[in-house]
Amino acid sequence: MDSFLGAMEAILVAFQQSYADAGDDVPAPDWLFIADILRAGRLYE
Repeated sequence: MDSFLGAMEAILVAFQQSYADAGDDVPAPDWLFIADILRAGRLYE
């Protein structure tokens, strides 16, 4: 399960980076907050 969550986090972080690279013209979708939740959960393991 950890490898699945790690893969999901990597994909979501890549999405976040692509939206960050696009700048303010392309707002990131609201569901990208899931990447932050996964990252925060991993920090507390």
